[in-house]
Amino acid sequence: MELLPIKNELNGWLGWACLTVSLLAFAMYWADKKAALRNERRIPELRLLLVGVLGGWPGALLAQQLFRHKTKKTSFRVVFWLTVILNVAIVASLEFVSMPTTARSTAANNHQERQESHQ
Repeated sequence: MELLPIKNELNGWLGWACLTVSLLAFAMYWADKKAALRNERRIPELRLLLVGVLGGWPGALLAQQLFRHKTKKTSFRVVFWLTVILNVAIVASLEFVSMPTTARSTAANNHQERQESHQ
């Protein structure tokens, strides 16, 4: 049970960090769309993808839809969704690692029981 305060602190920190990076991603996509319309220097795609993988993908996804930006280039879309999957996997791993040992054991036992019942 000693991990619960750490888990709550981690969730709070992680939530605020993701919100902040999402707002940054949203602003970057908006700025890039504006630059594209004006034929000005653009934000490199790698930078847009990096801010997404660092937790800003919700803001990036919202900006893509609102501004109709980066929605047609297939190669970008594929890599974007791979970064989303990577980010979600990292967050899920952090959640699992911060889970109390007894809860992890219970989850593993439940998974094993489900697998055995399907055989």
